[in-house]
Amino acid sequence: MEEDRSSYLRFKSALYDNEIDLPVYLLKLSKIRELIENMFQIGVITVNLDTEYEELNGWELFDSKRYLLSIVLKSISEKYEELILSIFAVRSGTFILFFPFKEEEKFEIFMKMLDSNITEYCNAEIFSDKYVEFAHDYLPLNKDLRIERLVESTIYKCLNRINTVRKEDYERGEEHLIKLLNEENITVYFQPIIDIENNSILAFEFLSRTNIAYFSNTDILFRINSNYKSYNKLESLCFKKIIDIIQEKQLPVKYSINFSSDYILHHLMEDKNIKRIIDRNDLMPSDFIIEITERSPIRDLLRFKHVIKTLKNYGFKIAIDDVGSGYSTLGMISEINPDYIKYDLKLIHDIDKMPIKRELLKSIINFAYEQNLTLIAEGVETKEEFETIRQLGVKYVQGYFFQTPTTDPQKILNKYAIKN
Repeated sequence: MEEDRSSYLRFKSALYDNEIDLPVYLLKLSKIRELIENMFQIGVITVNLDTEYEELNGWELFDSKRYLLSIVLKSISEKYEELILSIFAVRSGTFILFFPFKEEEKFEIFMKMLDSNITEYCNAEIFSDKYVEFAHDYLPLNKDLRIERLVESTIYKCLNRINTVRKEDYERGEEHLIKLLNEENITVYFQPIIDIENNSILAFEFLSRTNIAYFSNTDILFRINSNYKSYNKLESLCFKKIIDIIQEKQLPVKYSINFSSDYILHHLMEDKNIKRIIDRNDLMPSDFIIEITERSPIRDLLRFKHVIKTLKNYGFKIAIDDVGSGYSTLGMISEINPDYIKYDLKLIHDIDKMPIKRELLKSIINFAYEQNLTLIAEGVETKEEFETIRQLGVKYVQGYFFQTPTTDPQKILNKYAIKN
């Protein structure tokens, strides 16, 4: 029962729109039920917006894409406020809206108007190309299921359609990926994990980015890479670049590096690969935090637990990234027994304004304390968010409020003390 409650809270928090002031669909369930009883159909429309930029790259590009999504959402909400029930962003570049109608023709007209409105905002001079994908469905009329279950299943159905990479897009993406690998077009950025009690740096997280515009959204990069025949090459390249940077900079902090569970399972430990790399470069395993990302589920838990145990025996620290979303669950955390858990940034956003997010964080803080885990809050972007999580008892933080990712770690080292 408690696990179901936690899942519900995560689902509710993740679908709350942070960009515009419209009710989320969970607050509209009674209205949806009323409309259905009055013979209305409810269309659920998912829009995936991806735009290429000519001159921007790295984190400037990420911020610009987020800004574009924000203005598109605000434009639609203002223009169609009387027509739509709810609209909200679910991730970078993707949003969902609910549209009630009685005649199919009106729904088709609305879809065309929506496409035209989005195109209008994507035709600004800084955009060199755009791709807009639509998926839509209707709420099924099933008296045996609760209305919220019907809504959730329809949303996930639409998202799954959007998540399917079209063949032509995949082929285009693979061409860009091969170019990236051949040119080793990866730039390493640094973002500190801060101990707020001592105003010191616990570790640098290394973030690998490329200036190839097609991969401005790293989700697309790793999605294309996951289907590539030599998918391990990208993570190997990123790891190589990071080790080179560590050797060059001789940074006096811990190093936090992201790896997918598949890469850890099949390549990181192959012939003791990571141990050989660390030893060859005169580095200490205890200075490394291996972050397990949410890019793929853990497919062989028993073997994975053995690999993690071996890494710990070498002296590496283990972290689970994006706790509260994706494949990571409290049960999985207890199976792997990491040293750190990194709390998902979507659950931190606007936490000062949302009691439900504060309650969820309290439960995670208690869980971390009971399991002797170190909790790190990701995505802290405002003073209000920071003050809220600090009062709740969070000690380690990461986010734009403290430092945007940079290629110059010395700027960060000049601002903070070094945690021993």
